[in-house]
Amino acid sequence: MNRNLPNLFVIGTQIPVLALSIGLSCLLALPLVATGQQLAPNEITPENTPTQETDMPLGVDDAGSWIPIYENPKEELVFEEIGFDFLSMHITSSNLSEKVTKLDAWARRTGHDYILNNENCTRKRGDENIYQKPGLFFQLPRDLVEICSSSPYCLGIAYDEVAHCTMNGAWITINQGKYAPNFYDAAGDTLEQAYAGNLYNLSKLMQIQYPGFAQNARQPGKRPVICGEYVFPVLNHLFARAGIVPVPKYLKESVTPVTAAVALGAAKQYNLPYWACIDLWGSQYPGHSPQDLWSSLVFAYWTGAERAYIENLGCDGTNKHYKGSLYVKSAPGVKLSPWGEVAKDFRQNYLPRHPRSVSSRDFEPEIIIVRFPDSDWGQEKTGTWITGNLYGAPNLMPDPQTRYWFKIWNVITHGTTSLIAVNYNNPSMGEPFRFFFPANNVAVYDHLASDPDLYRNAQLIFLTGKQISPDCMATIERLVRENGLSVVTTTKLAPKGIQYQSCSPYAMVAKGKGRWIVTDDVLHQDVVSLLKPYLGQPDEMRFVFGKTEVVFTSPHPAQPISVTIKPHYQPD
Repeated sequence: MNRNLPNLFVIGTQIPVLALSIGLSCLLALPLVATGQQLAPNEITPENTPTQETDMPLGVDDAGSWIPIYENPKEELVFEEIGFDFLSMHITSSNLSEKVTKLDAWARRTGHDYILNNENCTRKRGDENIYQKPGLFFQLPRDLVEICSSSPYCLGIAYDEVAHCTMNGAWITINQGKYAPNFYDAAGDTLEQAYAGNLYNLSKLMQIQYPGFAQNARQPGKRPVICGEYVFPVLNHLFARAGIVPVPKYLKESVTPVTAAVALGAAKQYNLPYWACIDLWGSQYPGHSPQDLWSSLVFAYWTGAERAYIENLGCDGTNKHYKGSLYVKSAPGVKLSPWGEVAKDFRQNYLPRHPRSVSSRDFEPEIIIVRFPDSDWGQEKTGTWITGNLYGAPNLMPDPQTRYWFKIWNVITHGTTSLIAVNYNNPSMGEPFRFFFPANNVAVYDHLASDPDLYRNAQLIFLTGKQISPDCMATIERLVRENGLSVVTTTKLAPKGIQYQSCSPYAMVAKGKGRWIVTDDVLHQDVVSLLKPYLGQPDEMRFVFGKTEVVFTSPHPAQPISVTIKPHYQPD
């Protein structure tokens, strides 16, 4: 059911994505109310109108749908009414072969792609003859891997909330209330050993259990792949190095520019696609408004996500925390919720009427944070579900070096992000959720980022955390001398020769065309004044993709975003 909307896409002008001066009703034919209030659902009659093609296929996750879609005619009608392109199906270990076979048959019948999400599957300890200090993790049986590899409809296999499981235990997302190491048991290790052990086991898993999947991920359009979903903006680079596609969760408890910078940076550094999961979970379900859903869909699209999917399709009425999802299960017939109406309007109207020229593969960041993947997002021990540890090891605790990047983000976002954490799962933040934060074209790379092409558009680099590899440091030193880069570094990570410069509050050392700013107090007003010319506007979240500039704004951080698309001209 395509509504007759004007084409709002004009190069160099704003695209009103939801509820600005014209209001949500212009786009959704729904009554507009304040953010956080519910909109009355509109009853709909499914039609067989084909959904138009898009260069960002939109899917949906079925977590909370206890009957699979191939046995649930009502959910299949909702799926088609909204116009989804693919399904992320939560599988369980019981009757697994039958479920995968039936899902693939459904895909062949309907022409829709699918992802197998293994969050609810049994984790078993890895073979100690293959893996080092293995923990408990899911391995899809070989015969089912063959079905995935041979099916033209299988996009891949999702390991849900992989950083969460790595830090807080293999069972953490399915609420068994007991800790067990996930891919690797890091207890007693150093941070470097914890990183290396996880990388070794992940690489072995990809080579032995999923041969060819990592190579697929590095070739545009190839499938199937292994992807990892992230509720915390950490460890994307570790998994990406093993060939696992980053899928950041927007909404949920995410701080948007941090989540995007980490995922886009990992995808660029390791030559992988960037997908997005729009996760409606919060302190309740849905935990975010329809307006927030629209903002996150538009954000994923204009930051070049190759595909995106919404979590969840149907969570209505299951328990007191589930207040509804994309449709209303208890209603007679098929009735979309306000969130379902947003999804339908975005897929059927917005996407085909707003073709894009941006791709995450063309991301050209100007501000870059380089840091070792230490897994610190600001965790504090919270009951039984957040250990407060790094890599899940009781001997590895956050320290001022692992937490220093929070201060850098506070500077980058004009003082709007917390100094305590970069994810709302830390209750000490004490701030209500907001989608919009200012940031000026930022990426996060890991300590191995030595390819000069990664810094082609860079103007300002921050070095922080535990270590920077010699090859990465050599590249950055050369770019300072030859390209005029400014690099802000802690004293610990400063190059030899200037490492022990007096730096109260900072030391500035010129090298060739560029400069080093050595400081252990990036929040000092004198340091912030030096950096201000690089930070962009305090009311813009900006990205550059090739020759295209994408600027998000919001009249208020809690209100829906607008996006402006314009040509990007690089200085001579």
